[in-house]
Amino acid sequence: VWGDGHAPEIDPSHVDEIEVVKGAGTVKYGPEALGGVILYNSNSPILDQNLGGSVGSSYQTNGNALGTQVNLKQGSHRFAWNVSGFGIKQGDLKAPGYNLSNTGKREYGGSFNTLFHLPKLELKVSGSYMDQELGILRGSIVGNLQDLQNAIQRGTPSPTFDPTYEIQNPKHDTQHGLFKSDLSLFLGEHIIKVRYGLQRNIRKEFDVRRGELNNRPVIDLKLLSHTLETEWVQPSKGKWSGNSGIQLFSQNSINEPGSNPINFVPDYDVLNIGAYTIQSLSFDESIVELGVRLDHQTLDVVDTIRDVTIYSNEVSFTNATFTLGFRKGINDHLTIYSNIGTAWRPPNVAELYSFGYHFSRVQFGLWRYNFEPNIITPLDRVFDETDRSVPSERSLKWVTGMEIKSDRFDAEFIFHINRINNYIFLRPFGVTTNVAGTFPYFIYSQTNALFMGSDWDIRYKHSDHLTSEAKLSYVYARETENDQSFIEIPPLNLNYSIDYQKGKWGGGLDFNYMAEQWKAPEVIEPAAFQNGSVEINPDGIFDFMPPPDDYFLIGGHISYQHNFLNVELRVDNLLNTAYRSYTDRLRYFGDAPGRNISVAVDIQF
Repeated sequence: VWGDGHAPEIDPSHVDEIEVVKGAGTVKYGPEALGGVILYNSNSPILDQNLGGSVGSSYQTNGNALGTQVNLKQGSHRFAWNVSGFGIKQGDLKAPGYNLSNTGKREYGGSFNTLFHLPKLELKVSGSYMDQELGILRGSIVGNLQDLQNAIQRGTPSPTFDPTYEIQNPKHDTQHGLFKSDLSLFLGEHIIKVRYGLQRNIRKEFDVRRGELNNRPVIDLKLLSHTLETEWVQPSKGKWSGNSGIQLFSQNSINEPGSNPINFVPDYDVLNIGAYTIQSLSFDESIVELGVRLDHQTLDVVDTIRDVTIYSNEVSFTNATFTLGFRKGINDHLTIYSNIGTAWRPPNVAELYSFGYHFSRVQFGLWRYNFEPNIITPLDRVFDETDRSVPSERSLKWVTGMEIKSDRFDAEFIFHINRINNYIFLRPFGVTTNVAGTFPYFIYSQTNALFMGSDWDIRYKHSDHLTSEAKLSYVYARETENDQSFIEIPPLNLNYSIDYQKGKWGGGLDFNYMAEQWKAPEVIEPAAFQNGSVEINPDGIFDFMPPPDDYFLIGGHISYQHNFLNVELRVDNLLNTAYRSYTDRLRYFGDAPGRNISVAVDIQF
């Protein structure tokens, strides 16, 4: 909720598997689960297990990165635990032909999981902590409009320095702490689950500044989140089964006093109360599933600078989510399924109130700008719902697919269409200059949108030792009010991998093709703003540069496993291909990293 540049900080040592939830089951995870839910499940402790663990280290050539990881685990008849820790030190990354200056990373963290088991009770308690210092490409900071135009046209970021482990401004410092408890009570045929989660996030963003200000963050945020859920797994009544729950979510974010005269987002409190039920009916080889959810959310904001309240507001949203699904086994090899549902997502604080420079661009929330009539200007006052209505996103989504399974062949084909009213997105709107430099600026806008796409996954077992997999993913997105294309929509992606495993040895090759985005909006280069030759359409969508060319990447790996020793050698971007990803906001300033060779050694004990 701080903004689209703040992806969740995830401790890699704390993740055991990644689970994708689709269909009626998504209503369990809140009103924002428009397109499904990705769950990062931690390493679950195992009962009746002797003390053991592993020690591992790794090295990669691109960035001269060094990493280490330690794991310990043990389980008795009633109690089990595991702990892990990791550390990574990486220098500047390198694109084909030049160094990506100031893209180093330092990261360390740890996690623990415990399990206490009785016949009628099970308690899981886990926690993790991660600290990260992440450099931002120095070439993304430009001094004037001509430098911005040159940065886009030249292809090589400027300035570019010799590789180093030193991380300078601009950079991000983040700390992420997580605590979770999960209590399950087995009461006859009933199961009651009570879950509590606590998250603590601290984020500091540093810009290139002069003098002592260079050591003070321009954004300094602290976020505290609480989640409490009670779930009832009801007894199966013949063909009926289901589960229901009540959830309470609260979040508090504050700005620490700093050197930035205007906060990027205000202080805020979020309170969400939700209730859901998921019911399933099974008959013959078919399952019908229904999910219903009701949520009420309150957002309370206040922006205070030097103990003076600049603005405050409270807004609330209430809405329902509904989904209906059907799954049928045609025979032993073929299953078809279909799901249709509505969902909603209230605007978050960044979409409403963000104001100023953030991660290589300047952006303004929906209540922080105005048109006069074709010129955007930061407001000397802040809008609210009486000035500009910002309703929640409302989605109607249909997903259908089929699964094919046999002894040697597995495949899944998914097709989806999603109509979103009041869709909120970030779009380019011009170029602005401040004391830090010249940057493209973006505004949050709201419109109606249509998304359609397909995902294919085909797996074939050639022999007991050789398997291959082919994947296809495509999304078509259109702004329907003015019949335009959105920016940063992933283009067509094709992937093919082949793996060989026999005895102690294994290996494989991976081929990845990313097409050019041929449904991109029009292009208005920064130079057009310098000579005043462009007049911006308030409803138009454009980009500052054409979408990157298509590209083809090859990777491979070789592994060896013997008793307690595991060794893996991997290469990514084998041909050292120069490319840029259309969904990467730094594509304006430099290429993606080039060839990377890594080796990892893991010793079990």
